[in-house]
Amino acid sequence: MIRFNILLKATLFLDTALALVFYDTVLPLKSKHSNCIDDSIRKSFRDMVDSNDFFELSEGFPEQCLVPLMGNAKISLGPHYADLDTSCGKHVAHRVSGYLLTVEGESRSDVGFLCNKLLEEFSRFESISTSPLCRTVSRYQSKLKPDTGRDAELTKDPELLDTIFGSQRDDVLSKLARDGFVTIDSGIKASPASQLKLSEMLQEKTEQKEFIRSDSVRFLDRENAASCGLEKQYDFMMAISSYLNEHFSPEESPNEPILPGTHDRPLTNPARIQAAAYGENEYYVAHSDNPIDDDTHTRRNFRWFTYILYCNDGWDLRKDGGALRIYPDCNTGTVKESSKYVDINPINGKLLVFDSRLVHSVEKVTSKTRRRLALTLWALRPEDRNIVAMVR
Repeated sequence: MIRFNILLKATLFLDTALALVFYDTVLPLKSKHSNCIDDSIRKSFRDMVDSNDFFELSEGFPEQCLVPLMGNAKISLGPHYADLDTSCGKHVAHRVSGYLLTVEGESRSDVGFLCNKLLEEFSRFESISTSPLCRTVSRYQSKLKPDTGRDAELTKDPELLDTIFGSQRDDVLSKLARDGFVTIDSGIKASPASQLKLSEMLQEKTEQKEFIRSDSVRFLDRENAASCGLEKQYDFMMAISSYLNEHFSPEESPNEPILPGTHDRPLTNPARIQAAAYGENEYYVAHSDNPIDDDTHTRRNFRWFTYILYCNDGWDLRKDGGALRIYPDCNTGTVKESSKYVDINPINGKLLVFDSRLVHSVEKVTSKTRRRLALTLWALRPEDRNIVAMVR
């Protein structure tokens, strides 16, 4: 059940003469048989409020918090009870089926912003699914101006990149320019403990249709990455854009750059990287991260390069499946039967960099015992042209 009043109308509270916009949805439980769910949710809610200056606990209402910086905005989270049939034909509400999230604000923009903020914070709520909230945030983000990223200079680390690229730098960058993709053994490998922690973190399925992709994903900031022992991987991926700005000459563009991108340093970084896990029989169909529009013959978003760092020890394509299949000659989002491809083995420490236009897929994982783990960053090249925001 989802009621999204901010798309339909505002609710007028006559006693305060103030029009408030509100959103509510039921966040379902991940397990119907979890014990002490209510106490756990209450504690997570209090921890969220106590650890963030943005929120303030509402006095006398333990399941509600205020947002002082946003006027009359407030958030509440309480149990939602399912109606159960009994033998006498009556309905008895005594089983918690999920938690009702209600967000109130003074504008649609405020409510959308708060939902986005909550999605970032709700990783601490291990017992409830955030899928309905993800859909709301996607709608909110789709109405925003496109993200232009962060200045890549803020996360540069030339010594680290020089160590990894070393004497093969010119060959690596030449291959990237010629073929549109390149792989390199970074030597930055995820430990078995880090792989386990990352796999445990990746439980939420992607919001895309299952016939398109069936993996589990999550966006990670540096703190999230460090909690899995992957801070070095995060720092390495964030440093690549600055390195390419310094040593790689991208194709000329007729468009003016948008800050923080410049003519000399066109690539910028997103705020977070994506982690993805593919289990048995899971896949991602052939697609482009930034396809060429058939009508305008231009890219559809700001993504310029895709960086993928793999985290899988001893992965064997013949036994485990899960190849990253890339089509070097395809950049429109579709492939033909005659299209040539290259299969990339997602082995621990391997870095793949490719032009975000290139069509690629994740072939079905066949391993019955392992999940295929990968970290992805989309380097941006923000330019002044008609692009709508990406929904991620």
